[in-house]
Amino acid sequence: MRSALAKMACLGMLAPAVVWAAPPPTPLVVKAARLIDGKTDRVLSPAMVVVENGRIVQVGTAVAIPAGARVIDLGNATLLPGLIDAHDHLTTVPENSGYRGLGISLPRETLYGATNALKTLRAGFTNA
Repeated sequence: MRSALAKMACLGMLAPAVVWAAPPPTPLVVKAARLIDGKTDRVLSPAMVVVENGRIVQVGTAVAIPAGARVIDLGNATLLPGLIDAHDHLTTVPENSGYRGLGISLPRETLYGATNALKTLRAGFTNA
């Protein structure tokens, strides 16, 4: 009996691992009252943006909503292209300007940087 269990255990360990594929990401549709076109002076109204696999694939006033898409309706909001922050001093806080800044430890400066980076992202700025 023991040898039969040992054989089954060995066979189980030698069997190829089952690989599970992650389900495809759900498409996202963002609706808003307006969208400012960053290349022209046009304002699209109403606005719809379709995002698939993390990329904007369609923008317009009447876009095809993919099957099973998650729809976020922002109501009367205005969408605008992503803002890019090309130069920033994330670890600087106004309270520590001048000589006071020399006494800030590296761990504290890191916390300031993380906090300011989050504030910058929430304000709509990116760098990619």
